Parts: sequence; structure tokens; C-alpha cells
Amino acid sequence: MIKTGATVLWQRFPIHVATTLPQVLHLAVYSDAPDMVAGIPIIDILAGAKQKKRDSGQFNTWRTQQQLLSEHATLKWWQLDKYKNLPMVAHGQVVHLYILWPIMMRWLSSINHEDMLYMGSVTYQSLTAPFVHGGSGVIMSGALVRETFGKDPSLGGQYEEYAQYHCCGDHVLAHAFQDRGGFEGELQAEPPSNVRYSKDNWCKEIVTFHHLTAHDIEKLYELPDFKDAYHEFIMPYLRDDRRNNWDNLADIREYSNDLEEDLKNPQVTAYNSYENCSDTCQEWEDCVQFRYRPGHCGLSNETRLGQKHMDGDKSFSSSWRLDRIQEVRKRSGCDPVDAAQDEGSFVRQQNEEAKRNK
Repeated sequence: MIKTGATVLWQRFPIHVATTLPQVLHLAVYSDAPDMVAGIPIIDILAGAKQKKRDSGQFNTWRTQQQLLSEHATLKWWQLDKYKNLPMVAHGQVVHLYILWPIMMRWLSSINHEDMLYMGSVTYQSLTAPFVHGGSGVIMSGALVRETFGKDPSLGGQYEEYAQYHCCGDHVLAHAFQDRGGFEGELQAEPPSNVRYSKDNWCKEIVTFHHLTAHDIEKLYELPDFKDAYHEFIMPYLRDDRRNNWDNLADIREYSNDLEEDLKNPQVTAYNSYENCSDTCQEWEDCVQFRYRPGHCGLSNETRLGQKHMDGDKSFSSSWRLDRIQEVRKRSGCDPVDAAQDEGSFVRQQNEEAKRNK
């Protein structure tokens, strides 16, 4: 089951038609307006909402959208999304439509489908309201769906009022399951540049990513493992010199002038300078990267690329220990280091071109 919206359908959905969806035996696509993409029907799951709700102010967007679509125009709103999750699961349960990819299937084969399982990447509406967010996908066991939507066909419409006062449909779905004893697990919820590549996942298969562009999806389509995603999206862009205005997200050990000083070396604190931060990373034998800005130093034993960070004097500078990252690869047993394609190859190529152009 895929959930989308009429306002983003043509920007986000076609890349899946060209890559992942040909592998899917049974498929249902749910939106807030009917449509057709490459012969795939798009179901307006909100058309079955209670008349009172469809007439309410919350559904102004939906009513306006129906009119604009008939005139070949669209809105740029995302206000209706939170009302879709429950009715789409109710619909999918009746017609038995599920989306399964080969790697996902291999992973799921190790899990008992008779357990009450509700799994994905956990986030929080509040400290007491965890839910699995839909961006990286939601997995529901057959037992859970049968015990909830299967036993109560009206469940899909029971939380419309609850949805009105809460942020999003995946939170509403979680609330419904938690009312009935569902449980949570966790999947990958970051784009490749923010994933924590470590010895624990280097050789594991990819199950989910989140916040991907169409280009990312096309590239990831044929990359089965974390190491392959690392090769494509991370490895060429690492550098062991100082990369200014860049945040590599190192956060496993953090030192700040808001915290206590390092008791082992009270005269030299990691957050006082870039050099001190670098030395602190070097002293921790598992450290593979660090980031620094005045008053803050972060270290990590996991490899992440991160992104550009432009914030004036508060911008981060970042660096990676390429030799240590290569040792992690060597010890993994599944990723031999190739000197011709190792860390920083894109950076070196750019530097060589710059020298030739001088």
C-alpha cells in the first residue's frame, strides 16, 4: 500500500513506476483525489469519509481540489494527509493488497507474522506518544491487521475527530493500534547522507531509506547493501583535511562549553579549537570523524556524510579519519578496500582539476 497526495503525485510517484513497482505482485495506491498513472489507478481514499467530515472546514482542501482537478489544476497543500492512513489500511485489509520487495521479504521471513507487529522508524508526537512514521514505511503483520481492521470494518472511520486535532495520519494509525495492543520496531529513517554507517550494519541489506529524491531512488534501486550505498553516496566525498561550512553530524561523544571540562585533561578542552577537537578524535581509537564549531566538538565512531552548514560564525567544520574508515571496511569481511575507488576519490579529482586549471 502506497500513500501519496494529489499535489505531489506526479513529482514523486513516476520514479517508483520505473524502478521498484515492477517487482510488486499486488499494489494499491491511495491519495486524496482519483487519478491514473501508467495504468495504475490512484484511489481517492477520502471519498469514503463520513458526510459530516467531508462537509466540514477540515475538508475544504479536498472539496476545492475536486473542482480544480476537473479543470486540470492542482493545489499545493498537504492538509488532508492525516485522514488517509486508517481508511487505506481498512481498504487494503479487505482487498488483500500488500507491497513486498525481495530484500524486505527476506527480512520479514525471519519474523512471525502471527505476532502482533507494527514496525517502522519510531518518532514522537510527545514523550508519551511514539509512532512509526510513514516516510520510511510502515510494516503491519497480518495478525495485527486481522485483529483490528479485520474484526472491525468500521475502524477506518472511527478516528476522524481524533485526526482533526493531531498532526499526521501515521500518528493516528499508531494511536489506533496502541489502543488495541500493537507493538513497534524500528527501520532506517534517514537519507543515505545521514545514515550511520558502522561495523554493525556495513554488510547488512538495505530495507528502507527516507527523504529520497527521484535520483536517489534510481541509484539505490540496484544497491542491495549498506556498503553499496556507502560506495555510491558517501565514500567519494569524504576528506581528511578540514571541510569548512560542513556538518558531518558526529554526535556520539560531544564536548561543549555548556558541559563539564574533560577531567583527564582540564587544561585542554576539545571545544576550544578545531585542533583540540581533532586531537580528541585521534585519542579515541574508535573515532572515525569529528565536527567543530566554537564552543562545541562532536566525535563519532560511525561514518556519516552530513550536509553543508552555513551559519556564519556558528558554522561547523568537519573531517574524517579515512585510514580508520578503511580499517572498518577491511574488518567487515564483505568490503575489500580498492585503492582506485577508495575514500575521497571525488575530492582528489576536483583538487587535481583545480591544479591543472591554475
